[in-house]
Amino acid sequence: METNISQILTEARSHLLESRVKAEKTLEQMAVTDFFEFLKLLASELSNEQKIKENRQLAATIIKNMITCLEAQRNIWLNFPDEKSTYLKNSILSSLASNIKEVRRAAGHTIAGNIHKIYKLFKFLKF
Repeated sequence: METNISQILTEARSHLLESRVKAEKTLEQMAVTDFFEFLKLLASELSNEQKIKENRQLAATIIKNMITCLEAQRNIWLNFPDEKSTYLKNSILSSLASNIKEVRRAAGHTIAGNIHKIYKLFKFLKF
């Protein structure tokens, strides 16, 4: 998937309706085309300290919502091979150490909002 996720996330936050709607449709299409690659791009954006705070927060929110809201995506997520789920887990967890408080909070919400559904990815936590 050759795409600039940063630009799409910026447009998704635009005050211009046309830009925002176009970006939202692009994000939806990306999720349908290759769900893992979509989550990987979002997780990379979230964990990259060089990216802007607002895009990182939006990436965290989209990850959380994709996993909790849509049954089909949640089932795909739960059935990812270990190497894919480990990559995503590590990217999201690394964001908890961000220098930016809002990014740490967004990453925490992503984990907390999904922990009961994605426990497979966080096997080291004891319940």
